[in-house]
Amino acid sequence: MHYAVARIFSDAGVLHKLYTDCYAGKVPMSLLRSVPSTLLPAAFRRLAQRIEPAIPNRLVQAHNALGLLYANERLRAHNEEAAMGVHLKYGAALNRASIRSGALDANIVWGYNSASLEIFRAAKRSGQHTILEQTIAPRELEQAILQEAGKRYPHWSIDDPDVRGRNWTAFVNTEREEWSLANLILCGSSFVKQSIISCGGPEHKCVVVPYGVKLASASTQICAVRDRKTKLKVLFVGAVNLRKGAPIVHEISARTSAIADWRVVGPIQVPANALGWIKRNAEVYGPVTKSEVRTQLEWADVLVLPSLCEGSATVTYEALAMGVPVVCSQSAGSIVEHRSCGFVVTDPLDVSAYVNALSELHDDRDLLAEYSEKALARASYGSLEAYACRLLATVGLKRASV
Repeated sequence: MHYAVARIFSDAGVLHKLYTDCYAGKVPMSLLRSVPSTLLPAAFRRLAQRIEPAIPNRLVQAHNALGLLYANERLRAHNEEAAMGVHLKYGAALNRASIRSGALDANIVWGYNSASLEIFRAAKRSGQHTILEQTIAPRELEQAILQEAGKRYPHWSIDDPDVRGRNWTAFVNTEREEWSLANLILCGSSFVKQSIISCGGPEHKCVVVPYGVKLASASTQICAVRDRKTKLKVLFVGAVNLRKGAPIVHEISARTSAIADWRVVGPIQVPANALGWIKRNAEVYGPVTKSEVRTQLEWADVLVLPSLCEGSATVTYEALAMGVPVVCSQSAGSIVEHRSCGFVVTDPLDVSAYVNALSELHDDRDLLAEYSEKALARASYGSLEAYACRLLATVGLKRASV
């Protein structure tokens, strides 16, 4: 969420330090910001946006070398099993580097699922309070969901969704031990909380705290009404893969091609054949920067996100903040209210439900305008300010240091 948690703690005056890997506020990453973005490859444009000016630079401890090494090894990982091993290796390395840099001088240690085990172990030995943010459903459940979806869509995954090797087992065990070491587990949605519980996790530690983003300025918020003879502008933003519902996007776009123009934005993580199927009915943009996502939302009438497994998809908050109604799955973990600022589909594989929702918005432009207005109203609940109030109240950090 673009450093939202650290910014909230900083604004509240309780941030001891943000420990991270690549950060554009620190040399050498800061040099990227002196180069015109048009001259930078997409990957470097994204790196250049890894900065939050609202957080004082002195409160950021960046381990850029670790981040670059991690990115290099991650690119060379030949499958998801190998990628999980790389993730665990560098997560532990960042933990150790953070401990050496003084992270345990704080009263509270905040960490993220699958990347906090080493520092949580050390924090518990030193008597610090530990807070875990579970950003997505546990890998154990995610794997089960993808395995089932893979039976229906066998040609949409680069890796075998049923591969469970040594790294997968280590990943699952890491999450479970983090739960046991955490004093509190923050979940961005009820979907995440229920997922932890279904995996045998500690229900009594789990609290749902929906996220928040910076609201769009009034000049760019949209509530467009066009003649229904014009096609609906439909946007998908996210990694183009099985977990995010890429094959469902393909089926929906094929069935709505007569009434909708589609754009698909995000890293491509499907086989070439599957990408070709998507391109039959949608413009595919590939990965873009955060600012470019905003440009795409300015174009869109509707955001569609048929995710099979999420935490609480940030792009849904961003869409609401731009007055863009959202049609998403329940497992997207959004704050969208069904038939108010969009549609929430209970079964993420129910293609007809998405098609019917888009057809209704296409045929009834007054309804589209109403949902757009309600999206803007709902966005205030998903604002950074509202999130800050929820977060600080939940974790009781007014007088603590994190």
